[in-house]
Amino acid sequence: MLTDIGVIEQSLFSLEKKHPYYLFCPPIKIHSAGVSAMHRLCHLLNRMGFPAYVVIEREFLGRLGYPKYPTYPGLVTPELSEALARQHFDEGLTPIVIYPDSVKGDPLNAPYICRYMLNYPGFFGGETSFLPDETVFSYSKKIALRTKAPENVLFLPISDPSFFVPSQEERKRAGAYRYNQKFVYIHGGTIDPELQVLPEITRDRADSPSKKELREIFQSREYFYAFENTALSIEAALCGCPVILMPNEWFTEVIAEYELGMDGFAWGNTPPQIEKARETIHLFRDRYLNCIKNVGPSIERFVHVTQDRVRSAKYEMEINFSVLPIHVGVEIGHLITPVRLSKRLADLTSGRSFKDLVILTTKNCVLRSLRFLGLEKPVVPIIKRLVGLARGRTFTQFLFLFTKKIIIRGLRVIKMEKPIKKAVDNSKYWFHRHDKMGKLWMQRLGFRKFVPGENQLPMGELPPHVL
Repeated sequence: MLTDIGVIEQSLFSLEKKHPYYLFCPPIKIHSAGVSAMHRLCHLLNRMGFPAYVVIEREFLGRLGYPKYPTYPGLVTPELSEALARQHFDEGLTPIVIYPDSVKGDPLNAPYICRYMLNYPGFFGGETSFLPDETVFSYSKKIALRTKAPENVLFLPISDPSFFVPSQEERKRAGAYRYNQKFVYIHGGTIDPELQVLPEITRDRADSPSKKELREIFQSREYFYAFENTALSIEAALCGCPVILMPNEWFTEVIAEYELGMDGFAWGNTPPQIEKARETIHLFRDRYLNCIKNVGPSIERFVHVTQDRVRSAKYEMEINFSVLPIHVGVEIGHLITPVRLSKRLADLTSGRSFKDLVILTTKNCVLRSLRFLGLEKPVVPIIKRLVGLARGRTFTQFLFLFTKKIIIRGLRVIKMEKPIKKAVDNSKYWFHRHDKMGKLWMQRLGFRKFVPGENQLPMGELPPHVL
């Protein structure tokens, strides 16, 4: 509940236009720390007065582990619509598109990109290198040290410390649980026989424990074994259960070690490490609560950096609408009208030469047509290759090179490249052996005078004036 009158007045009368945030992410998945971080970041930005929207990867809806609905009712995470994106474009509000670490490339064709690395670069198949004009923030310092921006850290605690608490009843802890989902089912790792007898915590199954059942487990068990980085370790520690981290080939360090420390955690199943975890588990909660207090300054810096850098980005082409949900009733009001069309043309022509205007208009029309037909991905690389062939060449040179490549590839497909090449070599030899026929052919190729042995034509070459 808002109690600060200044905040209410500012929200009521402020008409300042701020650059919006578009967060590209899967539907909300409560027990996925990465997905939850993206949705909570959107929620926090909206609460701070900066418009933020989620762009849901809709192919995940209804899949195993994902809900049928894209967002969580308790969070302020509105979905971006095409109508709203068009309005931002018309008003010159360049969006700040935030991609998580699992996204490769630029699906939205964004004018300005901020990558939020929730895991190590490339761990989930995303980008391993970053363009100079991309801004990179990381979930933790350990991740940030592997990017081009080690100073940009935005740590968002996901586990609720008011829910995951030690038991209010005095009872003796006994037994242990283990979690090894990625280690076993993705990487194919094997568990030691003495640990295989422990009950396993699973996710995305019919018998997987609920949030309340997880709390009951962590309040009553003596240890929790984890074979990978997981939010379950944090939730166990918040409940007072010492966590034993089992290092392996795919788990060589703790992602949030700088932020959360190692109080209550054992690195490996050795008696000294386990004893240290037991003796320091009571310190973990205070460390975690301090991290929550630091979220405010961290997200303020995130907003300052992104809002400052987006001002220099050019927003000349609308984002890729094919990934946005279709709202038929809303989109009717955004059909092209004469007034709207004339305004768009005026914006395009401002400050551009006629040549630049033709190039930009053609590019927009071609790309939109291909996008509408679903041919953008296969055709655009071909167009880029053709542009590369044409660059710096005359039309004749381009036509020759294009034809040559088509013929050679066609012969290669039907496995006739070697026989044809051999026949051409034989013909060359024959031309040079017979002056009369050789003179005729060489004149057709552009030589004014044919001298056997001097102006022989190497395989695959043409005279300079032809090139």
